[in-house]
Amino acid sequence: MRNYFLYILLIAQLYAAGDIAAQNTALNFHKLGLQDGLHDGTVRCISQDKYGYIWIGTVGAVNRYDGKSIKYFTNIPGDSSSPYFSQPRTMHSDAAGRFWIGYETGLVEYDFAKNRFKRIPAFGNTYVQQIESSGDSVLFVASPRSFYKYNLKTGKVFKYSVSSLSAHTAFVKNGFGDIAVANDSLFIASNNGLIMFSIKHDNAVFVTLPLVKNVPIGKISVDKNRNIWVSTFGEAKLIKLAPGNNEYTVYNSSSSEVKMDLVNITGILTDKKNRIWIITSANGLLQFDEQTNSFKVHRHDNQLPTSPSGNNYNCIFEDM
Repeated sequence: MRNYFLYILLIAQLYAAGDIAAQNTALNFHKLGLQDGLHDGTVRCISQDKYGYIWIGTVGAVNRYDGKSIKYFTNIPGDSSSPYFSQPRTMHSDAAGRFWIGYETGLVEYDFAKNRFKRIPAFGNTYVQQIESSGDSVLFVASPRSFYKYNLKTGKVFKYSVSSLSAHTAFVKNGFGDIAVANDSLFIASNNGLIMFSIKHDNAVFVTLPLVKNVPIGKISVDKNRNIWVSTFGEAKLIKLAPGNNEYTVYNSSSSEVKMDLVNITGILTDKKNRIWIITSANGLLQFDEQTNSFKVHRHDNQLPTSPSGNNYNCIFEDM
């Protein structure tokens, strides 16, 4: 597949959100919608497979885009090789090229050779919130009620929330969302704070910084300088943690040229050029300006066809 996209692919809920003037909009947005073959207009997740196809999870289907056309896959009642009936929430292509889709009711691997969806029995009725991999043999799966390690070689699943080991205490009586990889560590968003997990040592600890301690964490991204960008549901809405987690910067309306409260963050992305992008559920797309240590905003403009299609975003993904 040719590199049809620019450096970034953004899809919102694919409807206009009123006549709001765009600020600092110097980007051109190509839009995909129902008229292009998308099954429905609410996008939950986006990823890319080993062949370069873009997969778009919507409420009623998983859609595969080749740069020209869209083919979608829906649940077929009674056919266990079809997608789940529930909504897809996350997608992931691992180091071995296997393609995974997390649903509200389980985990699925797409079989390229047979063009079918393989449901993983160990995750039946599990709400899969996020997926990350370590090497080509381990998946880490986050759900609102537990955190899992899935060994792809043995087929065994380890459920951290019921572990009696002291190294896993952070996982007990907790819920989990976003996951970010930093070298041999995972940073995990939980209901009780930010968790740092050593893949090598299989050990989890809470980050003790007061701003993220005992505070529900939203989204996470790690930049190339090893800074950890974290959104929270606490007093500090967006935080940049320096390596070592001892120094930090808080970004709220008072410290940004964007006069808004960063309370609606739905995603954080570090792109290949180490630029930080923030999406929100009401305030559009924010682009971090490192020189001014502030954010630029890109919003829908009815008078500008190349502006975003709306200001309500569910997910953000960069074409690889």
